[in-house]
Amino acid sequence: MLGPGIHSFCGQQLVVEELSRGICRYRRPSGAVQKLVPCEGLHVYPQPPVYYPEHVTSYVMVRFEEPIVVDKGASTNFWVHIDFDVVVVAGSEEDPARVVDAFPSTGRGKYALYGPPNRGLLARYVRAQPLMEPVTEQCRGLARVVIVNQGLQAVEVTRVVFPALHAPVYFDEQGAVYYPEIRVVATSYFSSHSKRFRQAAQPGATEGAAACKTQKHSRRTWGRAYPLPKLRNGSRSITDSRGNSAWWGLVKRVEPVLARAP
Repeated sequence: MLGPGIHSFCGQQLVVEELSRGICRYRRPSGAVQKLVPCEGLHVYPQPPVYYPEHVTSYVMVRFEEPIVVDKGASTNFWVHIDFDVVVVAGSEEDPARVVDAFPSTGRGKYALYGPPNRGLLARYVRAQPLMEPVTEQCRGLARVVIVNQGLQAVEVTRVVFPALHAPVYFDEQGAVYYPEIRVVATSYFSSHSKRFRQAAQPGATEGAAACKTQKHSRRTWGRAYPLPKLRNGSRSITDSRGNSAWWGLVKRVEPVLARAP
């Protein structure tokens, strides 16, 4: 619980001042945020990066600094660091919580459009370098990515776009943050999907509470990765008749390299 005093999270100072009769003043000086809140039930959690500056999308786009090439019938796995939002909420775990404040863990939050301008998805934009070892980084979440190529040709994966609003985020006693495993399945050079979220394998990690239970659940996604399918009923997400969820990965064909005879 966030009690009266000065607290520091990812380079930001959060000030809670007790006034009277259970009323406190919450301030974040660097963000010019000031609100009167109940002194009891004020919490801070790591959450998926879809709350800053406000909830305008449920999607996150992770673009790899180095594209990943996977041969046909093969699989690969690696780790990436993904930003998260530090979210301050008022309310108990049993009752719907209200978002009081949110700011990006790295101090910056960018957005990008995935797909054509007239029907694309707005997504929080994160660049990530694939890592061969699971090394934690302060104020960034660690996620394991598994890519399985079930197609008949090699594929190159450059980014992943996924619905993240209700994805669980975990943290341990040392303050390290973990995401669930991201599992991408490429079925051909132009399409891919993924399995549902897998639980974090880090022992001792605790799941951060849902930042705002009053938010509506986004439609689950399923379908081709590129080009983007037509959106249903003008919504920002895509769904099949079964309501299956999936991660989106942008996959393009890898042309074979032909060696010339001397």
